Amino acid sequence: VLGELPQKNKEFTIVSEWDRMCCASFMHQDAIDRLNAFEAEFEKSPFNKYMGPEDPEKLVVASGTGHLYANETIKKLGLTEKIGLLSLASLWPIPEQYLLKHTKKTKEILMLEEVDPFMERNLQAFAGKNQLTIRFYGRSTGSIPKIGELTPEGVINSIRKFAGLEEEKQKADEKEPLLRRELAFCAGCPHRATFYL
Repeated sequence: VLGELPQKNKEFTIVSEWDRMCCASFMHQDAIDRLNAFEAEFEKSPFNKYMGPEDPEKLVVASGTGHLYANETIKKLGLTEKIGLLSLASLWPIPEQYLLKHTKKTKEILMLEEVDPFMERNLQAFAGKNQLTIRFYGRSTGSIPKIGELTPEGVINSIRKFAGLEEEKQKADEKEPLLRRELAFCAGCPHRATFYL
């Protein structure tokens, strides 16, 4: 997708302000072409996964740990024939044709993602572009807490509410003690060094 690697490094040259502006404009089409090539690859990625009924009215779209928690919850609650679960290989660019195939008859989507509602906003734009009438639930609507990481308990309660089931109350004596752990960022995150200053 990215093309051939160069055989030799390019010589370092100092460019003027005008050259930088022209270079950005000149390389813009190449960047768009690469983005389109990535989208085409993501459309057929084997890491795009869908489980559930053929044309679900309710769909959970998840990524990362959200997919794992949702998969366990949907099976545990016996909702595999009522709610679909869609996991995408990439959050950007989104595979629009793959999404369209699974969202044509969907009325409601619950988004499970970490940190910010990035995927949620992009899917809302996708739905508008394709004139789909879908109601979205996620971090921006408060269906998932706006702050903090996804937890199995939080996902269970969100999916129960999304499915129209009563929220499960946990008894105080059933609660297992959690091990204390330090705050950490994802592997490969450039902000991890923040803790080592």
